[in-house]
Amino acid sequence: MDDTELLAALRHESDALAAAARGHLDAPIPAVEGWTVGEVVAHVGQGAQWAAHVVRDGMDAGEALLALGDDPDPATVGEDGLLAWFGDRTDELVDALDAAGPDHECWTFVGTGPARFWRRRRAHETAVHRWDVDGASGAPAPLGVDLALDGIEEVVELFSARLGPALAGDGATLHLHATDEGLAEGQGEWTATFGPDG
Repeated sequence: MDDTELLAALRHESDALAAAARGHLDAPIPAVEGWTVGEVVAHVGQGAQWAAHVVRDGMDAGEALLALGDDPDPATVGEDGLLAWFGDRTDELVDALDAAGPDHECWTFVGTGPARFWRRRRAHETAVHRWDVDGASGAPAPLGVDLALDGIEEVVELFSARLGPALAGDGATLHLHATDEGLAEGQGEWTATFGPDG
């Protein structure tokens, strides 16, 4: 996915999460034991605000965490208040990412890198939690194929490097093959080799 598509996916998944949450804030999240829909909305909103501090204000993870306020309490602010707050946090992040541009250097999970990292990371984080919230009120809508493929690509490219030695092996391989119809030749194919260094 390109930078524009990732930013659009972040907006789309945020809007879909908010729509799915309406009327269900107290519902438990089947995939995340102990969490309610309202708590997931607050979690994703705070994550958006945290990432906005990183991109817009040049903060690292710890500084951005200290800059956050408390999670809004759904019981105190009510459904309209929580969803308005969530929309504001989404706007804050989308505006920060748009203003900075995809090549702006900032802190990322894998060192200093371009802000496009956060377009991708927050689109996927929000999509996963949108799926969680959907599941609290029925069958979750599937992720779009392009976003799902990009999410796997993100894990293979970025997060496997973070795990390093924890993935050490003797040369064994793992092949992932997407089975979605209509994929181009070679699209949705990944092979990971587990060597001595991970």
